[in-house]
Amino acid sequence: MATEPTDHQLFDRAIADYTAAGWRIVSQTEHGFHMAQPKDLSMLGLGLLVWVPTVIACLTFFVAPLCGIGILFLAGMGLVIVLIDYATQKEERRYITADQLRARLLTDWKSR
Repeated sequence: MATEPTDHQLFDRAIADYTAAGWRIVSQTEHGFHMAQPKDLSMLGLGLLVWVPTVIACLTFFVAPLCGIGILFLAGMGLVIVLIDYATQKEERRYITADQLRARLLTDWKSR
């Protein structure tokens, strides 16, 4: 018969899982822990709205300088959009208790 894990063992396992998934532990007590998921800069948006227009602007600058400058202006606007998106994101926070971890462990065990 398996013994039930202690709160400390549950917390250690959960903290390892959450930190591996990108969460940051803010604080920990004997009853639970606070964690936060940091903001994420959109690499897809940065690539499509900034880097691609910048490369196109550099390539067209020698053929049509005004067109290249216009495309470079669009890349600057793309950078502003990406930075506004980052600035408006909120850091997600959660508080996890031992009871929540036990309930999750029980439902995982029942689903097998």
